[in-house]
Amino acid sequence: MSGLVGRIFREFAITIVVAIIASGLVSLTLTPLMCARLLKARGHGVKQNWIERTTGRIEKRVLDIYGNSLWWFLKHRWISALTWAACMAGTVLLFTVVPKAFLPVGDSSFIWGVMIGKEGSSPEQMQALQNQSAEIMRQDPPLERRSHLLAAHLLPPIKDSCWHSWSRRRCARPFKRSRAD
Repeated sequence: MSGLVGRIFREFAITIVVAIIASGLVSLTLTPLMCARLLKARGHGVKQNWIERTTGRIEKRVLDIYGNSLWWFLKHRWISALTWAACMAGTVLLFTVVPKAFLPVGDSSFIWGVMIGKEGSSPEQMQALQNQSAEIMRQDPPLERRSHLLAAHLLPPIKDSCWHSWSRRRCARPFKRSRAD
């Protein structure tokens, strides 16, 4: 990708690559070292503290519930097949219904533009360019209202112009098919 967006994505990609490499180094070096140094050998004969007893009881309950539900579903396989079919049908339905565009298509009927003059251009030149753009916009029937602003500052000499346009509602405009449609 080129331009500003390409630069942003490139910097983001570099950040992700560096984070993955750093994570890999930590997981391969520091984590095993810390485990070997800090964790004590545990077994059946060692007395457990209250955290180990509590988490052990919770883990046993969860495994019992999971085991019982697994045996129930293995005995009633048709329910598993029906659940799978319903999930697949829901996936296909949602795939066809949910919009797939990255950015939603929106029409606020508002157009905003900026004209920036070349270095050394005079306010009169910017006024002429602004009048030219206003005339072009006046010839476009769907545009209802327009406003133009010319900013010609003396100190520092910045020449720019901006304009705003409001078009008629989408249903009142003549339809022109674009590539996005």
